[in-house]
Amino acid sequence: MFVSVDTVSIDEDKNEAEAMKELLDRELAIAREDEGKSVFGHYPCHSGGGHGGYQSMREQIQPPMNARNVDFYLAGHDHNLQHWGTRGSPADIDHIITGKASL
Repeated sequence: MFVSVDTVSIDEDKNEAEAMKELLDRELAIAREDEGKSVFGHYPCHSGGGHGGYQSMREQIQPPMNARNVDFYLAGHDHNLQHWGTRGSPADIDHIITGKASL
């Protein structure tokens, strides 16, 4: 299962951000237990790049992803490639930043 989330609207609290967060949780809730879950959005939760991670994503997007056992969170914004994970917790979400779109 892939779920897209409008992280810009959530960060800026516009375009019915609360409804978007509720939809994210509902979509993740209907996934089968044996189904992989990936979420993608523009802003990263964590980043070592020039823009850094977004506290708003860590506070508003990461908790429902943790609760629903998301496997991957794919983000952009920083123009490089990164992989973030929790040391010693391989079952936690892998955060992938794929912001390098050109050569």
